[in-house]
Amino acid sequence: MSQSLQSPLLIHLLDLSDEVKAELSELNQQKENVTKGPDYKLFERGIQLAVIQGKRQMIHALEIEVQAAPSDAALLETVAAHQEDIAAAVQSFKPQHTAQKDYYHEGLALADFYETQGKAYIIQSIGAKIKAIQSEDR
Repeated sequence: MSQSLQSPLLIHLLDLSDEVKAELSELNQQKENVTKGPDYKLFERGIQLAVIQGKRQMIHALEIEVQAAPSDAALLETVAAHQEDIAAAVQSFKPQHTAQKDYYHEGLALADFYETQGKAYIIQSIGAKIKAIQSEDR
């Protein structure tokens, strides 16, 4: 099978990477307002950073896997595996109300959840791109 998916997906991943860089740049420009503003703004910034981090991690992983995929079929299997893993991670997240001393661990779990949301955004975007490419080929 030809590598008909590899090139368009790499281009799409570069576009997504540029989008993430723009989001991070915008967030960093707002940093002054957040550090001097109310506490909830700092919390919102942390959530946005977790989502951006998840996006960056998924983009990096997919770039490597797309380049290494021996065929389109292998690439489709890899994307499907990521979709399943992320869906399972989102489904398994259960917020817990813990004792005051355990807020740190609860915060880490929440950060992981939002990082997973960022990964889910990227994998959904890649899935939509694959469907668009496949519909063009028909």
